Amino acid sequence: MTLSRILYFFSLIRPGYKTLRLSFRSDFMRFFLYLLIGVSLSSCTKSEEGDFKLSFIRPFRIDAGSGTLLTYVIDMDVPTGWTSFLKANGLTNANIDRVSPRSLTISPQLGNEISYKFVEDVRVYIQDPAKPSSKIQIGRANPLPNEREGNLYLFPGIADLKDYFMLPQVKIYVEFIYRDLITNNSDHQIEMQFNIFKK
Repeated sequence: MTLSRILYFFSLIRPGYKTLRLSFRSDFMRFFLYLLIGVSLSSCTKSEEGDFKLSFIRPFRIDAGSGTLLTYVIDMDVPTGWTSFLKANGLTNANIDRVSPRSLTISPQLGNEISYKFVEDVRVYIQDPAKPSSKIQIGRANPLPNEREGNLYLFPGIADLKDYFMLPQVKIYVEFIYRDLITNNSDHQIEMQFNIFKK
């Protein structure tokens, strides 16, 4: 059992888009789930780490006037640098077993801590630009209404992304549903890290 798998499955049972009022019972269940995950993690082996790591940082803007009724999609063209990575490490595609999400973090671009409580749901997807049907989720987070100040850490997915990284470029989509009306423009960035496992 790996940390990414536990967090990914936990993210699937977080509250839905419009759950704003938490009863005592739901608070208790959430506490129980956190406790259960803590116990599970303590019984697992060390979190799985790849033989190599690839990181990408991309800036984006959250626009003033964005409301609560729509999903706001930010799309990015991300060169994978795969050929350069293989060459630098003396590898070929045949040496690679799989590629999986390691971590996804959203933070203010200027470094000032904020609370992401205005976000109700955020999901990140990857896609082969030539195949619209290839879009799959690689991360998700559901900040709470009382979310503390700090970076927003998404639960990484568990899909094997090797076929995507063998492409020269991929599409990344960051999809937001906001809890509150956005009153100011703000600049942010997403850092995406991926584990690469050799055969």
